[in-house]
Amino acid sequence: MFRDRDGRIRAFLDRMREEMEEQAVGYYPMLRVLLLDLLIQSVRLIGLQVPERPGIEVSWILEEIRRDVAAPHSLTAYARRFSMRPEALSRMFRRETGEGFAESLRRQRPPALLRML
Repeated sequence: MFRDRDGRIRAFLDRMREEMEEQAVGYYPMLRVLLLDLLIQSVRLIGLQVPERPGIEVSWILEEIRRDVAAPHSLTAYARRFSMRPEALSRMFRRETGEGFAESLRRQRPPALLRML
């Protein structure tokens, strides 16, 4: 979920409503253009949002890795789960743990796998 802090999304929606109400010549192609622009702006806003409670995602991921070290763990899959870009999650991971996702994964796996033997 994201917030429309600067009103950009609201402006697109208002413009689309106006086009629908007026139905001037070419309104349908204009609606399509506005919708596409709205989608692009929404994706950009979502990608730029910082989680409200940083740290929860990283600690949760580390716990998931500890619980099932043999499972395939992917930064991309976790990023999707938290609606983040992988790059943003990677930076957050490094900032909070001092190491990258792959390093943490490698560090978690050997001790746990040895305990399984």
